[in-house]
Order: sequence, then structure tokens, then C-alpha cells
Amino acid sequence: MRPQKKLKPKQQLKFLLEQQMADATPIEPACQHFGECGGCEFQDIPYLDQAAAKRSALIELIASKGLSTLIDTTNIELVQSPKALGYRQRMDYVFAFNKGGLRKRNSHKWVIELEECPLLGNTTFNTFIQARALAREQELLSYNYLNHQGFLRYFVIRRTRLGETMLSLVTKSRENSKEIAEIAHTIIANGLASSVHWLLQESLSDMSFGESIQHWGAEYIREEYLSKSFFIAPNTFFQANPDVAEMAYARIRDQVGRTAPEFVIDTYSGTGIIAQLLADKVEHVVAVENVKDNLTIAAANLKYNAISNVELIEADALHYLRDLECRLPHIVVNPPRVGLGEKAARAILKLTPDFISYMSCNPLTLMSDLEILKEEYSVEECTLYDMFPQTRHWETLLLLQRK
Repeated sequence: MRPQKKLKPKQQLKFLLEQQMADATPIEPACQHFGECGGCEFQDIPYLDQAAAKRSALIELIASKGLSTLIDTTNIELVQSPKALGYRQRMDYVFAFNKGGLRKRNSHKWVIELEECPLLGNTTFNTFIQARALAREQELLSYNYLNHQGFLRYFVIRRTRLGETMLSLVTKSRENSKEIAEIAHTIIANGLASSVHWLLQESLSDMSFGESIQHWGAEYIREEYLSKSFFIAPNTFFQANPDVAEMAYARIRDQVGRTAPEFVIDTYSGTGIIAQLLADKVEHVVAVENVKDNLTIAAANLKYNAISNVELIEADALHYLRDLECRLPHIVVNPPRVGLGEKAARAILKLTPDFISYMSCNPLTLMSDLEILKEEYSVEECTLYDMFPQTRHWETLLLLQRK
């Protein structure tokens, strides 16, 4: 039975998944902190059951929004993660109330001191353990985000499949430069990271990024997708699960290759990964992004990969689409969790692209966008990519064709 009260959006997916996994046989969680730590939600459920439940939840969500005639739910493809644990290339560990780890499940006011984290994997987690110990040896104060007192806010760990690791120390102020440098030198000397950044975040908002004050070792680390290299900087977005992301990007390449457009526009392009992976499929690619740090890395990627037919444009995607006057053969959209929104979706309708590759990290906002796009488009393909095992989240990739 469905509850009578209306669930909040962030609760809706979890509820749907729990209903789908109700008959699954529980297993022993891999982590000693499961149940208390908020990093994982379903470690006590076998991974195959988790992945199948996500597909079923997506189908139910499509039906509940009246979109079953738009999407053939019998043909929704499920792409599982090759790794159910140890898949994340990035974790943001909070340092608050003199505890270092992740927040308590369903509580923003408590932090769980972590001794292990299977989401990240033992090798990279050890970088965090050592950095946390060094911070305490240097007597750096943890940051109390309730009363905004203290100094060290986050340890951000990133590791690529090439074995390169970056540690970012996010602080409230520029104090304790000697102590931060000592931590950085020790981490690099012990082979725990090839790159250490000191990031300043003076805002009262809870954010794990900021101005890069100084770095030690390499400025960037690298990941490879489909035989091309991509730099990762401390403030740039990169998909958390590189194995699944690579499969999704390969599918977008396939979609564009099959539609054979003369040019492609890639909106919300980030550091230009999708745009550069499409460069050998078309004559010209336009990558639209409004974050300068992302564009800086995108330009470095283009140079490193010797790609000359990708044009980087610094612009808000909505404003760019509104001002565009040419008709589009194929557009790629990969918006943040808020989705396209009505204004951007209607701007796309006016441009009448023949095809739309839409990669979404939020099925709820995807459904809202489809309510608009269905006026002129049919869904030819729908694939669920389980980018985030042990959690309620996933990515959905659609190929839409103009009617």
C-alpha cells in the first residue's frame, strides 16, 4: 500500500526502492559503521537486488507520472556497476566536533568517526586516516559548522584508476600555514598522494571546495576515458564512479555516431569530457559551460589530447540556448540535479534538434523535463546506469528523437 501523506522529493526515491527490496534476503554489511553512518543506505541488501530495485523504481516512477506511453518500460536497460564497493573516485570527509568522517544517518548535527569506508577502498581511505592523524598531531581545530568556530573543515580525497591521488584540505581561514604545509609534505613523502591542495572556504555555507591557496606536488591528477586523458582539479566536477561513467559516455558516443550530425552542442559540459569524446564523430563540437575552473581544465584537456574541433563557450546554458538561432541536429544535455527546468526545456523545443541525448542524475527532475519535451519528442532509448551502489541514486540516459 502507498502512504497517504505526500513524501518529500528526497524521500520518494528511497521509499520506492525500499518497497522494491522488501523481499530481499538481508546480508552482513561490509562496513562496521553501517546503520550509523549516512554514507550508505543499502549495504545490508545484495547488490543485484539493489540494482534491480532501481530499475523497478524507475518504471514505477514513469508510470506514476503518466509517461508510460512515452517510454517503453519493458526495454529499459540496466547497466550495473562492476564494483558494488570501492567504486568511488571521490569522498568528502567532514572534520567537525573533533571527529573526522561522515555525518550520522538522518542527522546533520553529528559526525561519525570513521575507521573504514568500503565506498572508497582501503588504499585511498588510508590517505584520509593519515591526514586526519597528522591534523591532530599539528593540533588543528576541527570546524564546528553549527556555531562556525574552528579551522579545518574537510578532507577531500580523489583517486583515479591510473593510481593518482589528490588530497584537498578545506579550511575556514588562512591561518596555520606552517602546519598545513607539514601535513602536505608528509603525505607526499609517504606516497599517500601525488597532489595536495589547500582550499580556503570562508563562507558560512557547508561547502567542500574553495579558493586554492597553495598546492604541493602535482597541480592536477589524471583519469582516462576511452583512450583519452582528462585532468582533475580540486574544484572541478568529475563523475564519482569512473567505470560506469565510461560506459555511459561510450553510449552517448554511439548515439551521436548513429545520428551522424555535422555538429553537436554539449551543454552543461563541465570539463568537456563528453565534448572531447565526441570530437572524432562530428566535424565540430560546441561545449557550453559557465564555471571558469571547469573551462580552464577543459582547455588543458583539449591541448593534452590534441583536439582542435571542440569550441569552448563560457555561458549559462539557458542563456546560450535562448540566444541561439540555428537549428540543431543533435544536442547533449547533462544538467545538475535540478534538471533542465521549464525555461531551458522550452528553449530546446524552439531549437527543434533532431535528437537529444539527455543524461540525468535525478529521475524526479527528469520526469518534469519530459513532461515538456514530450510535446515534440519520443524516447527511443532509456538506460539506467547504476553509478552509485549502496545509495538511492542512479543516472538515466535517454535518446529522444523529434517526432
